[in-house]
Order: sequence, then structure tokens, then C-alpha cells
Amino acid sequence: AGTLQMNEVMINLFLRRDRAAADLPLKTARLLIVYNNIKQSTMNSRRHSGSKKAKRGSVRKRPGINSVSNTGSAERDELLNELFASVQDGISILDADMVIVRTNPAIESWYSHAMPLVGKKCYEAYHGRTIPCEVCPTRTTLQTGETEFELVPKTGANGAIVGWLELYTFPLVDSKTKKMKGAIEYVRDISARKQIEDALRDSEQRYRTIFDNSPQTVVVLNANGVVLDVNRKGLELVGHKKEDIVGRHFSDLPYLPPESRTKAAGIFNLRKSGQIIPPYEIEYLAADGRKHSGYTYSAALKDAAGNYAGAVLMISDTTETKELQRQFHQAQK
Repeated sequence: AGTLQMNEVMINLFLRRDRAAADLPLKTARLLIVYNNIKQSTMNSRRHSGSKKAKRGSVRKRPGINSVSNTGSAERDELLNELFASVQDGISILDADMVIVRTNPAIESWYSHAMPLVGKKCYEAYHGRTIPCEVCPTRTTLQTGETEFELVPKTGANGAIVGWLELYTFPLVDSKTKKMKGAIEYVRDISARKQIEDALRDSEQRYRTIFDNSPQTVVVLNANGVVLDVNRKGLELVGHKKEDIVGRHFSDLPYLPPESRTKAAGIFNLRKSGQIIPPYEIEYLAADGRKHSGYTYSAALKDAAGNYAGAVLMISDTTETKELQRQFHQAQK
């Protein structure tokens, strides 16, 4: 019964569409299920063997029986150890009081500075604390019997954060009492991945800063000509809100008069066909009705396979320059 309950927990874990279900490797989960099956089988075999010995009393033992039984138990224990050691991510088994009762080699290598781990509270061994962590998925699992997930810091010998871990916890149920007797922690080191994610986030922030503070209007189109983004300068010039522009096809933009839409469509098709487009001038209307002129530079965007993926348009407002030129020519007459 205990084995069945644990298997159901694992099945539910894979059926759920949360982060834990998305990230927990199927191979690891199967090994954990097999681990529980073998553990229950070993315990039942030992209890059964002990019961037989009590009933036999003074009956003379038949040669070879005990050696066969012990060999089978030893083989199961060896297989259990091999399965436990083969998982490359960290595994801890805790009792109901959050005391570590078993760990695999992976987690022992991460926390070699805190060895021995067995017999210590998890928060003492893994985080150098004297009280439970404020956010603790294991404690929640022990209270609710539900699978939990949390991103937790990986601490080093001096208590400093040296990385980040994905921590999944699920209940371990006693086969006889059907009560939860502990929890299994499955831990994945994502330090390298998080470092890349943080670098990408910083890069995105730098891009956004440059994009929004550019003195020129910047518009990004996808392969179909739909506006993906427009910067702050562009919104200021046309006097429209971002939601009035992003998500619309360029031919449906409120600030493009009919003749400009026709011109933009022709240029879009040429750019999509692979032609290099020289700078061009286009007129647009601001929300207050004023006409503007813009000198547009464009560049095609390509995906990893080299296919056309969209375009970036940089538009310099030439309205004032053209007005000064008009006044100059008027004064020359």
C-alpha cells in the first residue's frame, strides 16, 4: 500500500503542469519509485524471515536456507545502493522531524564541508541554520502531504551563497500505517543555468535602456509586418499609446496616411524578398493632426536558419529640417 501511494504521488507529479512536473526528469523519478519498491520488498522479506524463525523455535535448521535468504537480502540492498548512487542530482531522505536519514553521493559531494549529513536536521546540514528556513517546501510537504517546489540558495562552507538549487519534495508513506513517515528531497543544481539567465536578464535590461532612450524612433516588426515593439521616442512623436501600435499590422497603424501605407507595403515586400533597402523618407500624422516627415533606415532580422524574421526601423524626424529648408528657399526667391 505504501509503495502504491508513493507511485501515485509520482504519477500526479508528472501529470501536473507546474514547474516541478515540467522539470523533474522521468528517469530520476522512475529510479526513486524502484528505490521505494525495493526498500519495501527488503523490509517485508526481513519481517517474514524473522517471523519464520520465531515459529520454528527449536526445530533443526535445514542447511542453506539462511544463506540463500541473506544472499537475496544482500543483493537487494546492493541494487538499492546502486540505484541510489546512479542519480546524478542530489537526493535526501528525511524523517518526519526533518532529520536526514540517507543521502546519495551527489549531495554528499556538494556538502562535503558539512559531513556527516546523516543524523542532522536538513536546515543545519545544508544551510548552517539552527532553526528551519522561512520558506521550506519540505516542511510544507510534511504538513500537507503534497508535492512542493522551491528555488533555494546553495550555501558553501562559510554560509555564503555559492549557487542555486531547484528543490522538489514529495511524501514518503509508511506501508503499514499508511501515515507519512518522512519526505524525499530531489535537488538539482542550476547554478550555471541561473548565471546564464541572469546575464541574459542584464543584457535585456541594457537593450531596453538603449531602446527606450534612443533619440530616434525605433520600431520592430515581425516577419508578417506586425509591430512587436516601439520605443518611447516614437510614442512621443506620434502622440499615441503603446497599446494603439503594438500588435497591429503596419498597414493598419493610425499615424500612417494612405500614401505612406502604400509606400511602406512596397518597401516591406522588397525587404522580405532579400533586397537591401536604402534609407527612404515617409510621412506620418501625429494624433493632433500635424504632419511629420521621417527619414527611415531599416535592417532585416534573420532567424538561426537564416530565414527572414522581421525588421528594425530607425526613423529620424526631419520635420523641422524640412521646414527650415522651405523657409530658406522661400527667402531666396
